[in-house]
Amino acid sequence: MIPKGWGNHKFDDVTNAITCGWAATPKYVEQDVGYPFLSAQNVQNGKVDLSKYKYVTQELHEKLRKNNPPKKGDLLYSRVGAGFGNAAIVDVEFDFSIYVSLTLIKVKSEILNNNYCLQLLNSPICKNQAKNGIFAGGGVPNLNISVIKNFTFNLPPIPEQLKIAKVLSTWDAAIEKLEKLIEAKKLRKKGLMQQLLTGKKRFDGFDENWKEYNLSKIAKITAGGTPSTKRPEYWGGEIPWMNSGDINRKFVKGVDGRITEEGMNKSSTKIIPKHSVLMALAGQGKTRGTVAINEIDLCTNQSLAAVILKEDFYYRFIYYYLDSQYEQIRRLSTGDGGRGGLNLKIISSIKISIPHIDEQMRIGDFFFDIDVELQQLEKKKSLINLQKKGLMQQLLTGKKRVKVD
Repeated sequence: MIPKGWGNHKFDDVTNAITCGWAATPKYVEQDVGYPFLSAQNVQNGKVDLSKYKYVTQELHEKLRKNNPPKKGDLLYSRVGAGFGNAAIVDVEFDFSIYVSLTLIKVKSEILNNNYCLQLLNSPICKNQAKNGIFAGGGVPNLNISVIKNFTFNLPPIPEQLKIAKVLSTWDAAIEKLEKLIEAKKLRKKGLMQQLLTGKKRFDGFDENWKEYNLSKIAKITAGGTPSTKRPEYWGGEIPWMNSGDINRKFVKGVDGRITEEGMNKSSTKIIPKHSVLMALAGQGKTRGTVAINEIDLCTNQSLAAVILKEDFYYRFIYYYLDSQYEQIRRLSTGDGGRGGLNLKIISSIKISIPHIDEQMRIGDFFFDIDVELQQLEKKKSLINLQKKGLMQQLLTGKKRVKVD
């Protein structure tokens, strides 16, 4: 049912242009010479991100700009890769060309306001149509121009579009403010980790010298195992069993995996006491070298090492130190160019300078409090995003109307 005063439209009918960028090959693209050449990675969170981009030669740039050059007020819409279906407005005067992973959209301003169009493209209304029209040729999601042109939706008159866009933009501003606060706190935490975890900066009241140890001198280091998946009696019991994918939870209070006592006894896995430090041994992506703390007793698979600390060594301090050394630890991996995995011998040899237990606790708890605050901010951001999504569904369909002066 079309709301009173609204009209049903196809996207192609309310735009002056919907065109994709140029499929430039490496010979055309220079890293830091020529003219800016934007791709899908430059459309982030509803904005055009100009912090990093590639370049094309002046000759190609002029060729690309002959027809429908991007201008301030136009929209860029990602159409290739995992981030397909994200839109942003070009909000600055900027001379650039676009890669094939982007779609350039020029609206008919007398029918469709560009800020309203931005909210519409980033709403479930268009995202669902994009998802249904995606083509995964070669395993890479690809949204054809013909699909985008055939998006359909109901449009209110321009005055109502302007009011709706203004309402939704206030939610965007709140989300952006939270994102900036979160990033600022993350940067502050990173800087303080470099200072406090090395003794370059001390809390008042602490002046004892730090001592250097190999990790093996302060902890028992062990790996887990996996019960045979061919034996159903080994699985579905009461014992929590953690795989390497769970490492990204960072503070592990629960896992989905469960094994039986027989499964534990018939494999190399074992109970890891809570408040140990866990480290992923394998993974070509970001997993290898990632650390976590288990807040419950559990078992792990063979891709995780457990650092079970002796007395006088505080698990949060050790966790944050190893977390701060993530890149350095990854470079210790065996194999050519660090592409292999970590092992218990490598982890055991990691050197760490450690203060008295009281200072360890002061530092570890300090960073834990920061992480708790960051988690609360992330939850708040998720809640606002969810609330905005619900409001979009109401306003952009006409189920809820706004008053227009």
